[in-house]
Amino acid sequence: MTTDDPRLQLLGDALREAAAADLSRTEETGAAPTLSGKPWPQRRHHRPRGRIGTRTAVAFVAAALAVPAAAIAMGMFSSEQKVANSIPAGNFSFAGTEPTCTTVREGLEYDCALDQPPNGEVPPGSGRFVIKAGDWLGVVEPTADETGHVNGGCRSQNAQGTRWLCFLGKESVRQDILAPAALSQYLPSPAGP
Repeated sequence: MTTDDPRLQLLGDALREAAAADLSRTEETGAAPTLSGKPWPQRRHHRPRGRIGTRTAVAFVAAALAVPAAAIAMGMFSSEQKVANSIPAGNFSFAGTEPTCTTVREGLEYDCALDQPPNGEVPPGSGRFVIKAGDWLGVVEPTADETGHVNGGCRSQNAQGTRWLCFLGKESVRQDILAPAALSQYLPSPAGP
């Protein structure tokens, strides 16, 4: 698993610092034995106030790593990528584009940009008309999840068709992008069977 979470570097630094402090304490207490051959009496070391112990630091680091890892595994951090992937999956016109999306309202609305204008293709025999370059403003198109089922839809924000507002689930119906019956319908893959 890989992630670009900037907190990982900070957590790694904290773990190294805690380990170094623990090793230096071990070296201090492992001093040479006395002349009688017995070790020096163990002194209790008191940590300065405001400093956390090694075990606590390790526990914090483990918890801090576990929470994002669990969230990534559950797909919580990938909603923008999932929406971006659903755009070309939902329409032949978007084949070959690479959308990027940012969250407007988590789980409901996303602002998406395409790296190139849509090609305007339609599935053969669909009865749909071809949208020409420069005629995309206000056009609505469905999106599809990884199983090929309609999960929402998008409305073009410019004539080139490179900016889209996308809505998921029932929000796409409220935005007059999809009819209620269209949600969850299976769409054939634009890439083919």
